[in-house]
Amino acid sequence: MKNQLLIITGLSGSGRSHAVGVLEDLGYFVVNNLPPKLILPLLEMTSRNETFAKKIAVVIDMRSREYFTDLDDVLNSMKLLGKKYKIIFFEASDFELVRRFEHVRRPHPLQNNDTSLLKSIQLERKSLMDLRNKADYQIDTTDLTIHDLSRTIVKMLEGKIEELKIYVMSFGFKHGIPIDAEFMVDVRFLPNPFWVEKLKNKTGKDPEVSEYVFRNPSAHKFLDSFTEATIQTFTEFIYENKSHLTIAFGCTGGQHRSVSIAIEYEKRLKKLGYSVNLTHRDI
Repeated sequence: MKNQLLIITGLSGSGRSHAVGVLEDLGYFVVNNLPPKLILPLLEMTSRNETFAKKIAVVIDMRSREYFTDLDDVLNSMKLLGKKYKIIFFEASDFELVRRFEHVRRPHPLQNNDTSLLKSIQLERKSLMDLRNKADYQIDTTDLTIHDLSRTIVKMLEGKIEELKIYVMSFGFKHGIPIDAEFMVDVRFLPNPFWVEKLKNKTGKDPEVSEYVFRNPSAHKFLDSFTEATIQTFTEFIYENKSHLTIAFGCTGGQHRSVSIAIEYEKRLKKLGYSVNLTHRDI
């Protein structure tokens, strides 16, 4: 399905928004809530730019109100022009859609003072029945978790997030903890080079500081165990379609122990073939 337009549509509340994130992780340029008449100008614009995304997806649904009725004419025009596209239609049961809307406490796009939530859902389902029948794929999300839905989309498009981008960070607790780390490790159990006069003003990047940190057998034992434990999770993160992972090592000031440990951890991962980016937040 490479170099082909994807049209994402379906019932409100059926999972289209989550699909956007999955498609972006797969390298698609996604335009949300696009009026149908703008599909052809979008394709023309992107075709003139060789550096632009080759995989394009547009989300088209009832939020575009009266413009939505233009979709049939646009699809017919695309066929006449030889433009290839695939339609993915998302749906779910009435009961599940009511539950989801009540959970987020947002009105249905077709709901007004004279129309109940259930009636709005049923009206939308009826209005989209012809489009559903034209779709290349239908995904019923009634019983799917967001992780199930991600796997379904990836499998359907024959794509795969094969590589996990790993971000390794050192930081100092006294400067605040990082809020974006999946793994946050406290290495203050190791002796602090700060209290050694000749090491005080150096950092974990300096060989003598690293040598001091790893002179302690606990540092090696810890890193051996931690490396083994984390690499066991990487395959599962990829299976869950997670594309990046942040692992943060912290010490008091973020100058010595955390830096030395982060550098050594990065070396071990790179030696195993992982894509790793290393940053030292507080030096």
